[in-house]
Amino acid sequence: MIAPGLVPVAATLAAAAPAWHAPIAVAAVAPSATATPTTAEAGVDTAERKRRELYAPSPSAGGNGIAAGFYRAYGRSLTDLEMSSGARLGSLVGRPPAPSITEPRAGIGVGPSRGRMIATLLIVAFLGAAAALAVPSVARAALPDGYLGITTEDAYTGDDAYALTQLQTQKAMGFTTARQVFRWNEIEWGDDRFDWSATDRFVGNAAKAGMRVMPLLQGEPTWSTSRPKGNKSRYLYPPKKAASYAGFGAAIAARYGANGAFWAAHPELPRVPITTYQLWNEPNLPIYWGGKPNARAYAKLVIAASKAIRAIDPASVIISAGIPDSKVGKAPLPYLRTMIKAGAGKAINAVGLHPYAKTPSQSLAISRAMRRTLDRAGGRKIGLWVTEIGWAAGGPRTPKRTVSVAKQGPVIVSAITKLTAARKQLKLRGIIYYAWRDSTVYQGGKDFWGLHTGLLDLSGKPKPSLDVVRRGLAELR
Repeated sequence: MIAPGLVPVAATLAAAAPAWHAPIAVAAVAPSATATPTTAEAGVDTAERKRRELYAPSPSAGGNGIAAGFYRAYGRSLTDLEMSSGARLGSLVGRPPAPSITEPRAGIGVGPSRGRMIATLLIVAFLGAAAALAVPSVARAALPDGYLGITTEDAYTGDDAYALTQLQTQKAMGFTTARQVFRWNEIEWGDDRFDWSATDRFVGNAAKAGMRVMPLLQGEPTWSTSRPKGNKSRYLYPPKKAASYAGFGAAIAARYGANGAFWAAHPELPRVPITTYQLWNEPNLPIYWGGKPNARAYAKLVIAASKAIRAIDPASVIISAGIPDSKVGKAPLPYLRTMIKAGAGKAINAVGLHPYAKTPSQSLAISRAMRRTLDRAGGRKIGLWVTEIGWAAGGPRTPKRTVSVAKQGPVIVSAITKLTAARKQLKLRGIIYYAWRDSTVYQGGKDFWGLHTGLLDLSGKPKPSLDVVRRGLAELR
């Protein structure tokens, strides 16, 4: 499951952005100020434009692609298939430019609206009042920097003021990493032609908030896809050549890594380089690997990308795609064994896992099973990283994924606490909670549990779980 949302590349958005937002080398492509296609857009063929239109979520629906991609792919919701993680092809294959930042939108949109401003004030007031009751803590000092993280697509799609407020609030709660999809098809429009506008904004705002960014590198640009000619399936296909994906990873490292061009061009920003990279998402599910998951093929992708990224930044931490347990995908343990034995183990620092389960104890059991399998496959030195975990509060009830509003916070804290208590045995390097805010239902789609795991509701109002999690993180030892 990864986060939804429109990518802000409209000319009006670029015009309103602060100075540090202006695209810089490498081969940056600035959004056009007129109706004329940008340099990047000019290089996109008619088929690609039609494909972007086909998969683009409706702006009127809040730009949500979580349910959209899967609903279009299978004609039914994720809940119908009892899938353990959301597949949102719509958020990966492309979108139209976002509306002006002054245009109000429903749900999680781009631009300040009265509802969003009220929601922001509610968060600030809520946390301010809660802080008065907080127990002094040394928990964050006891955990590695970057250990606790959150997915926050609304901060990626939102205007600068909104994004900065959310990221600062997350940091104040104890989250120090923001995991975000860097959509390959939206960033690299052709060989060595890039549009960095959306990622520049996000990385810059995260740096201001003191948050690390963990990019999830995924997407399907038409110029590099393995999709058979004429194939119109809704699956996300891996690249035809691993080298093209590796080049994308190297470009991200060259721009945002330890010696990145972005930091050199913006000395006014706190320097918080990207040091951790996640390669693809849930490749053991058909929806994310052309309908036919292939652990050996995925291993080749990992080997090529990790080599390219480390050629730019040798100290980079490489995490495999998060591996979930799902009835519609390859079983996670055999997939992991094959992936490691195919050579991926020598290319990664940690295996990503998505231990969605009914209870925190079951999530821990899944994590222990992954650890045992990894050890037996020769990966004793490889860490684990929970790159998604969460429970829904509201929406269609799914017994294995949904809890009451009152229980959401305690369940989340229990899971984080149990996993952290077993950190040394698991060789656990971090936990990312999914997600910061609830998401809208795609127009014509169906509601499902994955849209309701947020600590904020759809309007941006804090759920009771927000303060429970804040206090829980503060008390971790």
